[in-house]
Amino acid sequence: MRIKQTMKCLLVLIGLLSLGTMTAQAAGFAMYETSARGNAMGGAIVGLTDDASAVYNNPANMVGLPGVQTMLGATVIMPTSKQDLGASGAYRLDDQVFVPPHAYVTWKLDDNWWFGFGEYTRFGLGTQFDPNWPGRCNNISAKIETISLNPNLAYKISDQLSVAAGLEIMYMDIKLQKSLSPLVFFPLTLEGSSWGVGGDFALSWKPCQNVGVGLVYRLPVRQQIVGTADTPSQHLNAEGTIVLPASWTLGVNYKPTDRLNLGFATTYTEWSSYNQLDINFNPALNGVLPLSHTEKNWHDVFRFGFGAEYKLSESWAVQGSYVYDMDPISYAHADYMLPPGNRHIIGLGLGYTVDTWTINGGYSLLLMDPVSFGPAAGGIYATKSKESLAGMLGLSVGKKF
Repeated sequence: MRIKQTMKCLLVLIGLLSLGTMTAQAAGFAMYETSARGNAMGGAIVGLTDDASAVYNNPANMVGLPGVQTMLGATVIMPTSKQDLGASGAYRLDDQVFVPPHAYVTWKLDDNWWFGFGEYTRFGLGTQFDPNWPGRCNNISAKIETISLNPNLAYKISDQLSVAAGLEIMYMDIKLQKSLSPLVFFPLTLEGSSWGVGGDFALSWKPCQNVGVGLVYRLPVRQQIVGTADTPSQHLNAEGTIVLPASWTLGVNYKPTDRLNLGFATTYTEWSSYNQLDINFNPALNGVLPLSHTEKNWHDVFRFGFGAEYKLSESWAVQGSYVYDMDPISYAHADYMLPPGNRHIIGLGLGYTVDTWTINGGYSLLLMDPVSFGPAAGGIYATKSKESLAGMLGLSVGKKF
């Protein structure tokens, strides 16, 4: 009987993995650095999430968490990239460091209901070039920062099935700078911010004791950015709209033994919502330009993560992962705001548990495929984007009450 049940679960696992890889096509400026353990496992903890980061990874998995559980941490991200413009020279991004934080709490209300609250970053980018570089008419610096506040409720339907729903309140801050003149540095600086509202729906299914399946849908978030535009000779009001994409995440975890956890997760991100970037000026820029229009035409894409965790003892655990993150950027409209290219991420992590405390640390190395694009209008040269990578060092501390 036990062999028959195990074979049934393996067939379910194989079927779900096949479903996840049939349509393989999410890089862009989506971010997934929401816990050190999750980073080290490539996000492959959607089927089974046994810590407070379930609020992000799969809120329906909160039903497996007793009492009150908390987590607090951050990831240090250090990106670099080189833009080779051929005869015009090669230019590297200025060194920058970004530290998106994460924080979670879950609370078992009764035998059927759980509440969770999370704070994390789902979107962000940062690029900075020398103000006198040849591509300054397209981009000198670009920074997009977001913070999401995410309350969730989870309901346990049965020992095998649970569901969850939540509200996402997202703050977005944006700052862009470029030069209006190719001959001299004549900067245009755009700054603005916005609050947007989205949400999530999640499901957790355990067809048998050692297999967990998770599905999470996140709604699009519409951001109506309001701010200012400044040049050396003008101060203007500016506004624009960005629709941050919806996404679907499917995850499967399989525990062949109590010590080993194998995971797979795929995320489909609807980046086609980012088809253009329009900025309205009031009054008109230089008296003649009421609107700045930039074509984007990004594509819907997939991200695939494979992760494993092995418990060395009751206190120590190690994690490892590989992620393939597909690039949504249309190379016909690629620019210098964000280096294009598919991404490969290798992650390693270490966890330590003592009493009611858990500490997880991990390092991930992100490597991007070299990409050629341009020339194009708007200050884009014939460019090869290469040597693009990022080191990501994460730390999370959890406490159970």
